Amino acid sequence: MSIEDIIASLDSDGDGIIDEAEWLANLDSLPDLKASIELAVDPKTGLIRGYRSLEQQLAKLHDDFRRLVPKVAAGEAGAKEEQDKKLEAIEKLEAKGIIASDEGWENEPEQIETKEEHLATLHHQIPELLEMAEAGVEGAATALTAELAEAVELEAQGVVAVGESGVAVHDHAKEETKEEHLATLHHQIPELAVMANAGIPGSLALLEKEIMEAEELEEEGVVAKGEEWTSEPLA
Repeated sequence: MSIEDIIASLDSDGDGIIDEAEWLANLDSLPDLKASIELAVDPKTGLIRGYRSLEQQLAKLHDDFRRLVPKVAAGEAGAKEEQDKKLEAIEKLEAKGIIASDEGWENEPEQIETKEEHLATLHHQIPELLEMAEAGVEGAATALTAELAEAVELEAQGVVAVGESGVAVHDHAKEETKEEHLATLHHQIPELAVMANAGIPGSLALLEKEIMEAEELEEEGVVAKGEEWTSEPLA
């Protein structure tokens, strides 16, 4: 049956909407559809086997895109075309306002990262991608743009990358001090300046934000951790 015929069979009143009552009353009239649904549904959970929400689909697309970066850089056959398809699918979902889930997806638990772990991964990969982009490696600029946008989004949410606050972020007993945060800013600002000069989308806005934060902290008299100094009397 065509999708139109199926809808017509289920939509008893012809209003273009299949409500719950119509679904329950008319599903028996479509035995093949009912049998397919019963085969697809996990009786233990009531969920369709292998189902991913749009948010989970987007998270997987992001991960697939990142995994293709080294293959594209190495010139592996078909990798660039596959990466372009992933990027197209990502852009379509994001255009609808979908935000990637941080809960991972079924059957791939080893790929689940916390936001803090993912931001740390991004901070590690972005400088490498910048070097690749400056060297003209195909696909690197696109990957750099995508990862920078992800990092900006996470940082805007207040996420702190694992290992960048002096302690693992899972230990909430200690938060990043102003001195530690200023040291982080002093480390990131030069990299962002290079990205901004290279015209990487989103880098200029983040650079301006981090410079403003650093200036505000310095006006308060904060000294970046590791940059302390003491005055010595002149001989």
